[in-house]
Amino acid sequence: MLGINQLDFMSYATAFKSNYRKGIRRLEAILSNPTHAAEFAANLGGVSVVLGVPIGREDRNSDALLSLLLNSDIADDAVLTWMHQFYEFTTWDDLMGNSARVQEMMNNPLLWRALGGSKKAVGKGVATLAGLSCASYADIDVVAASQTAMAAVAASQTAMAAVAASQTAMTAIVASPTAMAAIWRSNSAVAAVQKNTTAWKTFTGATSAVMGKTVAILANLNPADYADMTAVAASSTAMAAVAASKVATGAIAASATALAKIAGSTTALDALYAKKSRLTGASASKSGKFIILQISGSSAFSTSQYGYATLSDGSQPDWGSYLGKYEYFKQFKMVATFIKNDTESDDWIDYFSCG
Repeated sequence: MLGINQLDFMSYATAFKSNYRKGIRRLEAILSNPTHAAEFAANLGGVSVVLGVPIGREDRNSDALLSLLLNSDIADDAVLTWMHQFYEFTTWDDLMGNSARVQEMMNNPLLWRALGGSKKAVGKGVATLAGLSCASYADIDVVAASQTAMAAVAASQTAMAAVAASQTAMTAIVASPTAMAAIWRSNSAVAAVQKNTTAWKTFTGATSAVMGKTVAILANLNPADYADMTAVAASSTAMAAVAASKVATGAIAASATALAKIAGSTTALDALYAKKSRLTGASASKSGKFIILQISGSSAFSTSQYGYATLSDGSQPDWGSYLGKYEYFKQFKMVATFIKNDTESDDWIDYFSCG
């Protein structure tokens, strides 16, 4: 004989799965009505239909249902209900306050898919993994806003692995200049994000507002003085500080948004030019992360015979029409990862090294 939870599971499975399109609409309707939403979040059978789909056994509306639930106002409550079948606990702090348990849950893809989508769960879990008291942090937004918390998180490989594995956590990180700066200041934290393609795409896709304040923090400026990356790029004072900071320019090099703002500001480019380096010598080459500022007027382009640059997207565009001061970078707005001089001894490339 089926128990109550099993009967509820079967009822919701029929409602959500008998017609995949209508199932999505039915969950949308439930979530749009506060009383029904709260009842659903407290129903183990119902939330199990959405959260408990085995990894690798997803059907045509599994991802849509999961996204709807985890992006709803009842996400935390629904995940809490679902987790009671795996562990005995009373509160979020009770569940997420033990580091060994959090690591155990992280290593379970099914559990972490749900927990990583809950702001409360991932926030408290990350805090615990970073050696902090999870009771002090209501959710991942609070963690991301705290300089103390983010310093601890960035210093912990385990905590950073948890952050990178959670899109919910990464969304909170890229909304907080405090969190972004803390990660950029730690090579190991940056490496943890880079290991996850989705996390890295999110991290490097921060808005102009967030990047401007992040870069200001990294350059030891007051972020309150700069509304966004445009404001930073327009300020000679700010750009002088940025140009002198390896970590600030490293962050800029990874951000298409920041690079575009730099390329659009003569003030910003002049600040970089003041600290330029020059690659000289026939066929001389160099690898790294460079903003190309100028190429000698007689430099011929050829990837097989003469000079060229490889950009961060792997392209090697012809520089023949962009040899003048700032012209190449204004046109392509990317860092170069490799530069090579033409074959004549008087050829050169002026560049700014990022990071």
